[in-house]
Amino acid sequence: MQVRWAARATLNPVTTARTRPRPGSPGQAAADTPPTAPTGAGRVGLDRLADRWSALLLVALEPGPLRFAQLRSRTAGISEKMLTHTLRSLERDGLVNRHDHATIPPRVDYSLTTLGRSLLEPLAAICAWNQQHNNDVTTARTRYDHADQRHPAAPDRLADPPTPNQQPDRHVQRRAGTS
Repeated sequence: MQVRWAARATLNPVTTARTRPRPGSPGQAAADTPPTAPTGAGRVGLDRLADRWSALLLVALEPGPLRFAQLRSRTAGISEKMLTHTLRSLERDGLVNRHDHATIPPRVDYSLTTLGRSLLEPLAAICAWNQQHNNDVTTARTRYDHADQRHPAAPDRLADPPTPNQQPDRHVQRRAGTS
């Protein structure tokens, strides 16, 4: 398979170089056009706010330091592995402090840094927007899901999928037509 591809690539150099982006991809912007969304280091705050668990952990730590088990109980649905991973990411980004008391049994507390507390205000604005517009979003989703005029189904898609008993009939008809 690789030999055929290599031979084809040498015969047709156009196939080796992408002249246009894949379908559905945004393509490449012109050299003089600035990016429309933050990239690289400019995405740190957005990545933290968009992360599934980071925002919940930041809110949970707002009142004060908590231990690992306390964070897990206040963040329903998070696994220990995901909690550990998210706390390490928040600590790496400078949003959370990890204080190891070096005692037996081990005791570790997590608290917000000043930088972490600075994210609480934009996070509160997002939460307020969510509370204010939750019904609007739910209504829009329902309207979209039930709108037949947006994506009318083809007549053949409305029919039930063939059952296993119907499959052999199609093959029998094909065989009957060829013999």
